[in-house]
Amino acid sequence: MPQSARTEAVPSATRIVWLETITPDMADDQGTLPAGDVLRLMGRAALAAASRHSNGQVMMTGVSSVRFHRSVPAGHMLELTAGIIHADAGAMNVLVDGMSQSRTDGRRALAFSGYFQVIAASGGSGG
Repeated sequence: MPQSARTEAVPSATRIVWLETITPDMADDQGTLPAGDVLRLMGRAALAAASRHSNGQVMMTGVSSVRFHRSVPAGHMLELTAGIIHADAGAMNVLVDGMSQSRTDGRRALAFSGYFQVIAASGGSGG
């Protein structure tokens, strides 16, 4: 399956892919994944990618340019791709994209994207 063109360019060693099925109990009264839950999932993906890259514990220090392109309805598969786009002296910039895919017709669309700033908390090699 094709990924977002932006995260596809990130080397696989610094990229993670996380799949989540959006179930009805995760949805709000509009039948979609709430924005706060989207941010939580994005943060978890960013921290997982940074931890893998640094081989240690990490802490989030910032979030920027989060964009919600379209809602993610219950019943869709959500593919989060998080990749390190820059690392320097224990500080990392992580790009997270979320692709929503219909389980009925397979159509995919970019649902959200954002940048996360993360630092190595201790003992990490920084790549």
